[in-house]
Amino acid sequence: MKYYLLFLFISLYGISNVNAQNYSANQLDSLYSEFMKFHNPDNAGQQHRGILSVDTSYIKCSFGLVNEVKMNFNRFSSIQQKTISGLLSRPASDTSFVTPNGFFRVHFTKSDFPDYVPENIRQTLSSAQLDAYKRIYLDSLAVALDSAYNFEVNFLGYPPPPPDNGNGGDNKYDIYITSLGSSYGYTEYEDEVNPPSGKYTSFMVIDNSFSNFYTKRIDAARVTVAHEFHHSIQIGNYIYRYNSDAFFYELTSTSMEHFVYGSIHDYYQYLPSYFRNTQNSFTYNYGSQEYALAIWNIYLKDKFGYDIIKKEWELMPNMRAIKAIAGSLNDYNTSFGTEFSQFGIWTYYTNDRAKSDQYFKDASDYPLITPVKVIQFNSSAINLSGNTEPLTNSFVTIINPAKLDSLNIIITNSDVQRGIDSNSIAIPFEYDLAAGPATGTTMITNDYYYSFSTQQPA
Repeated sequence: MKYYLLFLFISLYGISNVNAQNYSANQLDSLYSEFMKFHNPDNAGQQHRGILSVDTSYIKCSFGLVNEVKMNFNRFSSIQQKTISGLLSRPASDTSFVTPNGFFRVHFTKSDFPDYVPENIRQTLSSAQLDAYKRIYLDSLAVALDSAYNFEVNFLGYPPPPPDNGNGGDNKYDIYITSLGSSYGYTEYEDEVNPPSGKYTSFMVIDNSFSNFYTKRIDAARVTVAHEFHHSIQIGNYIYRYNSDAFFYELTSTSMEHFVYGSIHDYYQYLPSYFRNTQNSFTYNYGSQEYALAIWNIYLKDKFGYDIIKKEWELMPNMRAIKAIAGSLNDYNTSFGTEFSQFGIWTYYTNDRAKSDQYFKDASDYPLITPVKVIQFNSSAINLSGNTEPLTNSFVTIINPAKLDSLNIIITNSDVQRGIDSNSIAIPFEYDLAAGPATGTTMITNDYYYSFSTQQPA
């Protein structure tokens, strides 16, 4: 069978900024409900889906849930506030130690910590052996934290998170190990730095067992601290604006897992949520797609290097995330439209179509794209009418059984401004495929000619 690919892209750009959205009363109730589920000890081991989730993958990070509850605290009822207030604080601990490089202080409760050790192993160990087992884990965690700092701050050049005014006992960055069960961890903001900067001090909380997730034990801890540490950098040095730009916070932190620990592929579990739904907007702030789009940063890094991602964050305080992405690409003499269409090509060449020397290096481990339509070409011509949402790549497959041909079309809509204004503003298009030349058509091969029209030809 022969395969052909055709790529069409629609690009529109705007410059206005849009303020963050507010939660409705129903959304606040849902937020409260999910927050209480998250803090329910009986929820351990279950998946935390959150009000922004639409699938069943583990929600790696509760950064958004915890901080959106905190940010909207005054909007909850007095009864809800009374319940929430005790949960929005640093976890209890009775023991702490400082990592070898001296930047982090790790806190935990001795009685709580053995949850890390698997039950079948814990039953066979003496008290001294159990302490030694825990020490090995804590030493490995300390190395993981220092590695995340060295890579993200010393190598990539991000500023470290700001000091926390002595909270936790000193100005070292505080990590708390406790039983979360339903998520890998979270970073919680604390005090605003030079109000109204939108920048905050913070602390990190991570699970004490990592036993029920896609990635387990110390490897799960490694990617978690790489992920959460970048959240502390984001809100400490740039801006906290999660409700509007959740996708950008999460895709960046998830990509940091890959950059710091390239041999741990925890983000693989989230990829199907994007590869099956590329018709969802790039800025779709829901569930696992936020994590899956770590591959966007991997794409940028492979093409332009690490600095372009830092450039995006430097632009973030003054504009929405998608415009920061577009602006950083302009500084590299390219455009979001060009790169988003190329990104579509990269996501096509995965799994058994992988070409790791040209596209994603780990592409053979990625899932295949699910086309939005599969059409049979059984005559001399067909017409495809459809709509394309802003900031989407829509894949269409046309199969010609008579010639054993498969034509794959990617329609890229890179309308940045409409992607901010509303993800529901779709642009109609018409795609015609013919077996021979006709007025207004473009040749693909001698066997196929196409025409494409849209209300937004720019």
